[in-house]
Amino acid sequence: MKHIHLEEVDSTQTWIKRNLHTLDPSKITLVSTPKQTHGIGRFNRTFVSAPHKSITASLYFTLPQNAAFIANLSQFLSICILTALKKHGHSISLKWPNDLFFHGKKIGGILCEIFSRNEKYDVILGFGINVNMQKEHLCDLSDIATSLLIETKLTCNIEMILSTIKEIFLADLDNFLKHGFALFKKEYDANLLFKDEFHLYSVDGEKQEAKLLETNMDGTILVQLRSGETRKLFSNE
Repeated sequence: MKHIHLEEVDSTQTWIKRNLHTLDPSKITLVSTPKQTHGIGRFNRTFVSAPHKSITASLYFTLPQNAAFIANLSQFLSICILTALKKHGHSISLKWPNDLFFHGKKIGGILCEIFSRNEKYDVILGFGINVNMQKEHLCDLSDIATSLLIETKLTCNIEMILSTIKEIFLADLDNFLKHGFALFKKEYDANLLFKDEFHLYSVDGEKQEAKLLETNMDGTILVQLRSGETRKLFSNE
């Protein structure tokens, strides 16, 4: 894995897009920065981070266009991050489709972007984790977001956590590429937030209460509405 460290950048995700022509498509590239000024999340939302207090990084690699596990890339990376944080003594939960939770509040997230080029898929997997952020860094998000420091009162080594995520991602990637999400689904489901509970989901463009029954191999989830009807939900809804 090639690791590009930038002292400051608007977004690791957009940096990769701008510099895609300079990156080797046959290798995995990790771009990280301690200071991200315009982080982005899903649906072009802003990802809030604090300089030298968060992990802000993106992975770039290519996959064949016939890969059957494209829809599970965010879930695979979330398992890698969960496993890495466990090694550092922190047990997080996963909120479908791409959020990381700690003690009931959001601690990070994943952004997966895929582009078709030269008969392959360019994959950019961005991830952010609130590590040593204080409440004042979270501004008006402190009611719904948190950090490892806030919850544990302990300062964590950001570089060591990122290094562990890299190691686990590389170690597990071959199995994921060979066998898809099947090997990781059990662990994902075991750490899934709101499993068998009613929670608000976007159904037909409206927020509705539904019970999360199970995850599917195509990256979707099966939920049961209050009416008893079961529905399959996609992550872009």
